[in-house]
Amino acid sequence: LILLPETELEHAILMAQRILSELNRAEFVYRNQSLRITMTFGVAEAISGLKMEELVNRVDQAMYYGKSNGRHCVCISDAGGYFHKIDQID
Repeated sequence: LILLPETELEHAILMAQRILSELNRAEFVYRNQSLRITMTFGVAEAISGLKMEELVNRVDQAMYYGKSNGRHCVCISDAGGYFHKIDQID
């Protein structure tokens, strides 16, 4: 869980995308075998009146949405409770 206080949704998305880009470029080797590391990010913005537990739940649901829709991606939970997979930038 990464909390980014005072950060707009768009900037949080960019940060998650940068982490994915770095993972794509990194080479991980274990016992002479190349490994591909994947991460799926759920991102949501805190809105007025939303409890922390609800925010974490929305982020968690967005992450599982991403895992069930291709993995290694960034997905957001918008203010309406809908999930969207964000295209990766490199």
